[in-house]
Amino acid sequence: MKEIAENFSCSGHLDEGTLRELKQKGVTTIINARYDDEESGQTDSDEIKCLVESLGMKYFHIPVKPLNYSQQDIDQFHSALPTGNDKAHGFCRTGTRALHLWALAKAKNTKVQDIISMCADQQCDLSAISQMMKKIETQ
Repeated sequence: MKEIAENFSCSGHLDEGTLRELKQKGVTTIINARYDDEESGQTDSDEIKCLVESLGMKYFHIPVKPLNYSQQDIDQFHSALPTGNDKAHGFCRTGTRALHLWALAKAKNTKVQDIISMCADQQCDLSAISQMMKKIETQ
C-alpha cells in the first residue's frame, strides 16, 4: 500500500481485512480501476461494492486498461475523489492504473512536478504518463 498524498493511497487488490483497515484510517472512498475477470479468482466488482458500502464508504468502479486512459476516465476519477479532509484509496491489480488516474486527475489543478515529487517519495514512477500530465496541466 502506498500513501501518495494526505488524502490518497493506492494498492493492488483489496480483501475484506484491508478494507476494514482503510476504514479505520479514515478512508471514505474506494475507487476500483480493474476490469472484472482480469485474472482467475478475482473478486467481482459488485461483491467489492457491497462490502465497501456495508462499511459505510463510497465505491466507484472506473475500469481501465494500462496506459489507455480516456479523458472521460480521468474526469470520472477526478469526480470520485473526495474533497476536504476525506480520503480516497484506489486499487487495481498492482495499484499502477489507480495511481496513474489519480496523477492525471490531479494534473488539472496541481503542478506536474509536484505530483511527480509526491509519487517519487513512495518510489512510484510516473514517466509513462508524464507527457499526458503535462498536456492536461497546460489546458
